[in-house]
Amino acid sequence: MTKAYEPMPSKASLIFELHLSYNRQAGGAVISPECRILFLMDPATSGARDLLQGFNSVSQIRVWEVYRPDRTNYRDPESFRPHGLAIGPGVSLSSVSKWKGPIVAVACDLSARGIPSVTNDDFSIGVIAAAHLQQTGMQQFAYFGELFGPWSRLRMEGFREELAKANLSCSVWAEHTTYTMAENWSSETISLWIKSLVKPVAILAGCDGWARILLRACRVAAVRVPEEVSVLGVDNYEFECSMANPPLSSIDISWRKMGEEAAYQLERALRGECKRDERIQLPPIGVVARASTDIVAVDDAHVAAALRFIRKNAHKPINVTDILREVPTFQHNLERGFRKYVGRPMLGEIRRVRIERAKRLLSTTELSVEEIAQHCGFPTATKLGIAFRREAGSTPGTYRKKYRK
Repeated sequence: MTKAYEPMPSKASLIFELHLSYNRQAGGAVISPECRILFLMDPATSGARDLLQGFNSVSQIRVWEVYRPDRTNYRDPESFRPHGLAIGPGVSLSSVSKWKGPIVAVACDLSARGIPSVTNDDFSIGVIAAAHLQQTGMQQFAYFGELFGPWSRLRMEGFREELAKANLSCSVWAEHTTYTMAENWSSETISLWIKSLVKPVAILAGCDGWARILLRACRVAAVRVPEEVSVLGVDNYEFECSMANPPLSSIDISWRKMGEEAAYQLERALRGECKRDERIQLPPIGVVARASTDIVAVDDAHVAAALRFIRKNAHKPINVTDILREVPTFQHNLERGFRKYVGRPMLGEIRRVRIERAKRLLSTTELSVEEIAQHCGFPTATKLGIAFRREAGSTPGTYRKKYRK
């Protein structure tokens, strides 16, 4: 186990400022990147590119020279002698044991080992997954993935505890009793597990890679997705999710924001102002729904039809009258069905779907709040703001600053 870094001397702040010195030359000031940062991580891990982009967006402003070698261990001495070290997934503590200076961990929680960390709020990922899958009307749930990693175990625990609030149980795939790489998991064993589940069932896979393994196993087992098994992943790599068969719904992670926060955390460590056990947890952005969860498993044909209509048309200025025009039944019967199966009235479900769309646009686009209101069925930005505060607990502007990718 690596030792926690020693605090910098009392003149740390002065030294740090000198690293960001300005060299005066004819024609203007040229910033000298004399603060060197070594970033060690496995580039094949989840979110690697976005993590680095977020970290780099801060390092460019701070005028750091950041070097990410094609390896995951620290060597001392070497030609690039850093002032600070950032480590990510795929880096073992033993591989950086020789480093004694300021250090932070990103996308992995090492705060208990004396290393400041920025990571996902994995428990919240499970909670959000449960809430989303319940909205499809499913009554049977399961978690798929290994539980040796604390991040996967936390996602499973958040998933199960949120379901338990609604008196819903959750099966867990636990056929593997020893730690093995995912590519070595037995597709036959997974297929047998899928066949054993009561259907229809909604399954949360701990990451998109595991979700794709699950989708392949469903094909082997001749189980239809999403009609019999609804599958939700985590990471939301759009290219990978769109290539899945069917396209994979996934929880979007704040990778870029995580990289930014890690850079700010390292800046404090360089100044000697960061606690060794500091841990920053970032919640996920939300669910990006695709075909793998595109089902309404509600035992009421009228409610199911109304839910499909809302999902398809919530970006338009629809109301209850429009739903009743599409679904020929009495309003009080439909409202009663909504409260039974969905837990909210029709207008409440329209508002929820609109706000989820607004969240996605706020975090991923340059659209103004006024434009987003138009794309989400609100007549004005003011109306969007009122509904957004009611549903999300903050203003659209505050949400954008927090979750902007």
